[in-house]
Amino acid sequence: MAPAQQLDKNELQSLLQGCFGITAGDHTLTFLVDLPDASLPDNSDWQFRRNLAQHWSELLRSEPAFFERVQLYSFPHAASNNADLPDHIFR
Repeated sequence: MAPAQQLDKNELQSLLQGCFGITAGDHTLTFLVDLPDASLPDNSDWQFRRNLAQHWSELLRSEPAFFERVQLYSFPHAASNNADLPDHIFR
């Protein structure tokens, strides 16, 4: 499901270039999303971010000229901002 306010492919590429300095030499883009559990239950904001990551990864996969490979991984939430990421992620 695409988020209500969508970026097109060019807007997304501009966002990535402007925010992260992505260049033509970058061949792989990986999105990481954290997952809720019983200690931090799911909510609409969390669902929105997961849907957004899914939508963006699908959008960029449909345009291989941007990146050779676009990946989407998830991981158990880290419980707080700026905490260390878990040792394992899921595809």
